Amino acid sequence: MTPSRRRHVRVTWGLGVTLAVVTLAAAAWIAMVARRPTTPRLFVLVSIDTLRPDHLGCYGYPRPTSPHLDALAAESVVFDDVTSPAPWTLPAHASLLTGLYPSHHTLKTPERMLPASVATLADLFASAGFVTAAVVNSLYLSPRSGLEHGFNHYLYVEERADQREPSTRITDQAIAWLREYGGAPLFLFVHYYDVHGDYRSLPQYEALFVRAYTGRADGSTAQLLAARRGDIVLDARDAAHLVDLYDAGVRQIDDDTTAARAGSAGRSLAGAACSSDSRHTCRRRRSYRGRARRCPSRPDAVPGSRAGAAPHPRTGRPRGPASR
Repeated sequence: MTPSRRRHVRVTWGLGVTLAVVTLAAAAWIAMVARRPTTPRLFVLVSIDTLRPDHLGCYGYPRPTSPHLDALAAESVVFDDVTSPAPWTLPAHASLLTGLYPSHHTLKTPERMLPASVATLADLFASAGFVTAAVVNSLYLSPRSGLEHGFNHYLYVEERADQREPSTRITDQAIAWLREYGGAPLFLFVHYYDVHGDYRSLPQYEALFVRAYTGRADGSTAQLLAARRGDIVLDARDAAHLVDLYDAGVRQIDDDTTAARAGSAGRSLAGAACSSDSRHTCRRRRSYRGRARRCPSRPDAVPGSRAGAAPHPRTGRPRGPASR
């Protein structure tokens, strides 16, 4: 990797980016700000709740669900193997923003609030002179969680289970902050809930992926919960239809997040895109009390990867630095 490339590399996390990976990396990056005038002054962290990495092209999925995220991955570092300490939204994001296991940040149930004594990623950026702003799309992450610690701006946009259209208000708010603060140091956290059930999207996206189907599966959260309880039984054809609906939603959010990326054009950017881990996202062992879960994926266009390296044992694709 050339010195120029090393200075401006953008980091893309697939799967649940959690614990100290982001927090320590950001702290080290902040420490360089005063010493390196070319260090980016814009850091954007995007979380797409319940987005499965194995449904993205950059992780080998054959359907065209994510052309824009794939393009970002092609010019970024994509991590092959990361872990999440929890399988649902609140504790996973609390770990993402604090670098702590749920047993330490204590947000293991919706009734808990982050203790005021716990420092967040936003606190680190604020201490380095950054404006800090967040727009989130889940009640679990609303100000009642305490995760707004350290943010100058923290907006909760209420989620809707029956939502079909993309969350343009979230993207528009992110773009508004990018424009408002111009060249000022800015840490921006953007959270989307679009891919979460209900599995519905605009007709033009469903037309790309949804095949002819006459069964009972409708992609609603209520029906998915009923199936989980065993109240109804869905067969393989139903499951295939749910996958089609889900893929349409992934393509829709992929298009929507492109607008926010365009809003940062012209600024030196360091950023991370992640799909937050949840019980809906990965077929893994469930863990609600802080045990880490491993979510394999693959590196794609990782700077510094060696040609001819031994293939990854799970994916069969060449290894990069992140997979060794």
